Amino acid sequence: DVVLENADVPFYAKFQAVQVLDDLVQTRWKTLPREQCDGLKNFLISLILSLAALAPRGEGGVLLRSLNKVLVEIVKREWPRLWRGFVGEIVAASKTNEALAA
Repeated sequence: DVVLENADVPFYAKFQAVQVLDDLVQTRWKTLPREQCDGLKNFLISLILSLAALAPRGEGGVLLRSLNKVLVEIVKREWPRLWRGFVGEIVAASKTNEALAA
């Protein structure tokens, strides 16, 4: 989380961190303890909302798209059985930030 949240970390390091996160979700998500899954999911959503609020372009946009891809991988594994409120959460978030609806 430090790598992704720190503005001083170079883009390539952040992109690598997202790739590692994507690999983790795709290969080990079901073996992680539920608390870690929920914490990672909440961190990812918070980060996506923060980046989307900045309306990123260029490298920021690439990073946001990569984070969204990871979120989609989580949704594939969680919804509807483990994340029943997903659709409502997305709708609520899009109402608070126009950039999320785009």
